Amino acid sequence: MPSASTTPSTTSPGMLLIEAARQAAQAVRHPAPVLPVTMETAFRRYVEFDTPCWTEARPLNADGDTDTDTVRVVARQDDEVRFTADVRTRARCDGQA
Repeated sequence: MPSASTTPSTTSPGMLLIEAARQAAQAVRHPAPVLPVTMETAFRRYVEFDTPCWTEARPLNADGDTDTDTVRVVARQDDEVRFTADVRTRARCDGQA
């Protein structure tokens, strides 16, 4: 089974939150397939495994270019912001992974 960490821990690794932000940005831009091109992140507190962490995403603005857009992603746990990311995406061309 794939693992995001090789050591036991009670907190989520940062790469898990970055992947959640990528997927949330894709969900906001649905049905258009997009690629993340930049991501500005802030890790404010650890995300613990013992309580739910809620992820919200919303478009910030259209950058005037129909191929790019920025999505703000916020992860909250116990009514506190734990992680934020501004994910700039662009439309994926056919054949891109």
